[in-house]
Amino acid sequence: MGDNDGMAEVLPEPLPSRPPASYVARRELRVSDAERQVVVDELRTHFGAGRLDLAEFEERTRAALESRVRGDLHPLLDDLPELTPKPPVAGPPVRPKPERPRALLAHTSFRVHLYLWVALNAFLVLIWAATGGDGGFWPIWPMLGTGLPLGVHAAVRLATSSPGEHRDR
Repeated sequence: MGDNDGMAEVLPEPLPSRPPASYVARRELRVSDAERQVVVDELRTHFGAGRLDLAEFEERTRAALESRVRGDLHPLLDDLPELTPKPPVAGPPVRPKPERPRALLAHTSFRVHLYLWVALNAFLVLIWAATGGDGGFWPIWPMLGTGLPLGVHAAVRLATSSPGEHRDR
């Protein structure tokens, strides 16, 4: 009796005579209309950039539209540069500045309202000063009267603005 008498002999499984469909080379996979159109669009871009003349563009476009497998499409673009730029390899990540949508001055409409209020009241104070300033500081009344709507505008803006709100409302 040998050392392996109690164990069944293990034989490797026979290899299939034809490889399964998953083993088909990538160049032999069938192409879709969308893949053909991507190649035609890229050829059109190269033609527009002057890398292909009209005859070569027409020939390659016809070949792209008649292609059946990926291997037919690859040679059409092999001698042309890639159109997509490579992403930068080095450098820190760029983080956008966080927005402050609840800030009153971030809203264009409030900013315009405030600037108009300041300009109007500065003009009234100049008139008061130019007339001698007699009889008390009368521009306070227009300031209060026009400041009230400005205060309401500010309160409404603060109460209704949400974190994802657009700034130019």
